[in-house]
Amino acid sequence: MIARNHLQQTIGIALCLLTLPALPAMAESLSGRQATLSLSVEGKEVQARLSSPGMMGDFAVGPYVWKAMIDGADCNGLTSVQVKLPGNQTLLLTGKLGPLEVEQRFTLLENSNGFAEAISLRNPTGKDIAIDDIRAGFSRQLTPATDPYRLVAVPYRRQADGSMQDYSMSSMVALIQGGGKINPTCEPAWSPCAPLVDEQQRRLRSESWILTDGTNSLLVLKYNNKAVEHSAVNWIADSNRLVFGGCAFVLHREPVQANRIKPGETFCFGATRYEFYRGGWPEGYSIYKAFMNSQGHGLTADYNPQVQWEILFDLGDRRWPRAGVLDQAALAKAVGCSRIYFDPGWQVPVSDTNADPLLGSALWDEKRLGPVADMVSLMKNSYGLELGLWTASRVGNDGQWPQEYYRQAASLQSLNELCMSDVRWRDERFRRLSKLADAGVKFLMFDFHGWNGPCYAADHGHPVPSTTIDHIASIYGVARKLRQQHPDLRIEMHDGVWPWGCRYLPSYFHQGLQGGDYDENWAYEFMWNSIGDIRSGKAMCLYYYNLAYDLPMYLHFNMHADNDHCLAFWWMASTVRHIGFGGRTHAAHMEPHGPLAVLTPEQQQKRFDQYKEAMIVYNRLKRYFTHGQFIGIGGDETLQLHTLPDRPGGVLMVFNLSDKPATRTVRVPLDKLNLKPPVLPAVTGAAASLAGNELLLQVELGPESPAIIEIGTNSAPAPEGAGR
Repeated sequence: MIARNHLQQTIGIALCLLTLPALPAMAESLSGRQATLSLSVEGKEVQARLSSPGMMGDFAVGPYVWKAMIDGADCNGLTSVQVKLPGNQTLLLTGKLGPLEVEQRFTLLENSNGFAEAISLRNPTGKDIAIDDIRAGFSRQLTPATDPYRLVAVPYRRQADGSMQDYSMSSMVALIQGGGKINPTCEPAWSPCAPLVDEQQRRLRSESWILTDGTNSLLVLKYNNKAVEHSAVNWIADSNRLVFGGCAFVLHREPVQANRIKPGETFCFGATRYEFYRGGWPEGYSIYKAFMNSQGHGLTADYNPQVQWEILFDLGDRRWPRAGVLDQAALAKAVGCSRIYFDPGWQVPVSDTNADPLLGSALWDEKRLGPVADMVSLMKNSYGLELGLWTASRVGNDGQWPQEYYRQAASLQSLNELCMSDVRWRDERFRRLSKLADAGVKFLMFDFHGWNGPCYAADHGHPVPSTTIDHIASIYGVARKLRQQHPDLRIEMHDGVWPWGCRYLPSYFHQGLQGGDYDENWAYEFMWNSIGDIRSGKAMCLYYYNLAYDLPMYLHFNMHADNDHCLAFWWMASTVRHIGFGGRTHAAHMEPHGPLAVLTPEQQQKRFDQYKEAMIVYNRLKRYFTHGQFIGIGGDETLQLHTLPDRPGGVLMVFNLSDKPATRTVRVPLDKLNLKPPVLPAVTGAAASLAGNELLLQVELGPESPAIIEIGTNSAPAPEGAGR
């Protein structure tokens, strides 16, 4: 169980049945130190009520909704319902949903403020049962115009497209009632995939949700590291009810393993944790982070990522000359990076006349660049740099892979892309990447592996047709095997279905610096026009991600997409634990999202020198940014505090995102800094004084600029041993 010190003052918060008449005959309650759940059965309806004597109003009261489409028939409500209390820690509900047997188990959480819900479906028949859709969850009667509660998404209160997922009840109902898109989507335009079920059924989806009035809150935390699941919220117009928690199909009818249940088999949905607490959404994010850390989705003591120099922005993605690579290595060393990163152009091209880099061949071009082991040695011995490489999985018909590995349509026509669920492709891709790791490559990016639909080839070793989970398991399986055989190799993994603009998979899915399939998530596509993404609000999603996760992200970015105050550099340094950059000349003009400002040679040198100065400061404070605790101040996206558990003080980043100078007064609670009055710590970067139990800072900022405020800090040494 998780100890949460920030909740120790929460007193008397409980789930309980208040001032109800005598319960019907089939009714049970589960009670603990701070939580009580009561269920009763009335016909085909299971009545549930969640409330607290210490909080205003009910979180949910009324029918627990069960609704599904099974074998083409509507199934509403459960039959043959039994509610039992098999022990003092568990409340068990059983019943039937159409032909399926349902088990719903609620378990009290020790030393916590709620319970965990586990739902399983069993097929007791002699034939397959197809589930076209399912929705189960607690319900809450709404009066949208006056309901004091808000619905806040976790971990992306602000999405990567800049949109907010923080709804009043009235705005939530209006969104669902409207005919437009209600969830962020990044389905590629060329994809033939079926429509998303959450859009069809008007379900909001998020990894988790918070119901809060700012003081009284409920975190609805969904966790499933075996199947793709999100937490859904929907509104039933007929009864004007909000439905949350439980389980539901979203996206491409995820979790796909529940789409068809074979005779005698059982499918278990991921657990939903209901945690009650005092405070608003920021406190809920802290609870979420503590849980994810307990599951291994956080940092390790030896995490020490190397700042990478990205050569793409200067040399492009085609075949670069060896001399150009060495020039880039000299720049990397001069600016203070410790690893050089090669994007696509290191691979063998299709032919001398076709230099398309998006091959996904993972074959080092030895003819042009020399043996990869020699390149690793040269970079280390001459420039003090490690070597990292970009890799891709999605390719066209380039001749680098056998034709039989390609995806087949339902007609068995061969399609112009690899089937990434083919076990032969998986094994060969591992062999090719392993050769690179054997030669000393320390970092691999996994990119270009989005899902474009099922494969119907019978000889690929996957189910027919293949599904998203087959696709994900194959890609991530390569990474897992590489990490097992090369423990010093770091792997960044783009989302396995939607690799770029927003996530399909939960951010934690199969991640773990120890024991996971990969190390780091991709920080979306904020690499191209970073300052534009900050201005538009898109890059604000990184702030919320860090409030919810210690799980590291990686991003490289173009120094041409910055300003003279290095706003983009410091925003990314503060919100992305593993960074890289490049673009001394920006000669490649890689500008997929619009042209960047043109810098003269003098301005280019000035920007490079500014980054050199920024790197001196960054490297001195690196441990705060890469390994520190990211703390929000009052939910303000422009205040980002980094602290270390083994020392008082911290580094506070303050950002002015306006185009005019600003003077800001910032109050930082001393307990967030592991400090106590009346001693005023040493502060650089702002005028400081004490105001009770707070540190009062006066900060002067230029237009679109950061302030780096060091509070009682000394240079924090990196973890011992070689960095990963």
